[in-house]
Amino acid sequence: MHLLVEFTKLVGETQNIKSQKARLEDKVLQLEDYAAALDIKEEDLLVPILKTNPLVNKAWGAIKEEIDKPIPTFGQKEWREERRKAIKAILTELQTALMQAKEAQKEEILKLGKSLYKKAMQDVRAIIEQSKQLQKENGRLTEENNVLKKQIASIDENAIIRLRNQKDAEIKDLHERLDKAESEAVRSGNMAYSEHQRADEAESQTREMLSIPEIKKIWDCIQQNKKAFWQQIEQWIGNAITAIRDYAFNKYNDFQPKEGNTVAWGIVAEAFKRGLDPTDDKQRKTATNYLLEKVSWNGMTPFKADLTATRTRQLCDAMTVTKDLMANLLLAAGGRGDICLGGGGSDNELTNWDGTRKRNGWGR
Repeated sequence: MHLLVEFTKLVGETQNIKSQKARLEDKVLQLEDYAAALDIKEEDLLVPILKTNPLVNKAWGAIKEEIDKPIPTFGQKEWREERRKAIKAILTELQTALMQAKEAQKEEILKLGKSLYKKAMQDVRAIIEQSKQLQKENGRLTEENNVLKKQIASIDENAIIRLRNQKDAEIKDLHERLDKAESEAVRSGNMAYSEHQRADEAESQTREMLSIPEIKKIWDCIQQNKKAFWQQIEQWIGNAITAIRDYAFNKYNDFQPKEGNTVAWGIVAEAFKRGLDPTDDKQRKTATNYLLEKVSWNGMTPFKADLTATRTRQLCDAMTVTKDLMANLLLAAGGRGDICLGGGGSDNELTNWDGTRKRNGWGR
């Protein structure tokens, strides 16, 4: 087994070195061509285009300053002549700077060309030497590879049998796990089919029940009650928004009893619509903020809008909402109860949630 591992390792190393050798030989050919191409005279090197943007921008800035100078009322002819001379001087200075920069760049490029040529030739010589070393290493590895092949041919047959038995055991274990997984899948499929049958039976029973006129009538009544309940919820919210805007435009310092009762019902309706519990102070305040977001504040001053929002939140803080009312609303939402306001009155009446009259309504 140890020889097999060593052989595998050496085979991999041999392949890597062969690949490296091939890549290096390609590089040698490329660099030899490159070195031949670089065997030119310095005066034949072409100078690349000089970047002149900074110099031109500087000159343009100076010219723009001259152009932007105001035209005098008197002596315009002399002023124009002076401006022409100034611009000419700027352009002359730009031309001189460009020539100097060009000469300096040419000298630098010539120096760089010599350096690149020298370095390229050094790299070529180094790569050629490295290629020779790799050829020697490849020969050595080839000899070792041949020796290992002979050693592997004489590996003990028992080691091969043990390895085969180990793999057979692993395959057997995999088959057992696969059979178990298939059994689980079949059982899951049977359960799914059973649930599907139960659902079909329940649907069939529902259709059978609805075929009875009395039950169908009750079912239709429940659906109508649910629809009417949510319509009433939207109406309470709409009435509350209207009441809030009406208060914002009247002269009163606080909500009047009728308006306050309408706004309170709107807060409860908004909470119920959003799945909040109006009996909880924090959730009721959240519903109040949602309700205020629906109010249009157009046509009123910021002071009046802030005052109206403050009064609405104060009304929310003063409200008392009972669990019994929530139970009634939940029944109505399910179509199993009538929509009632407190003790059965309208939203204009001042009542407690349990139906008893309150002195000024909503626990305030």
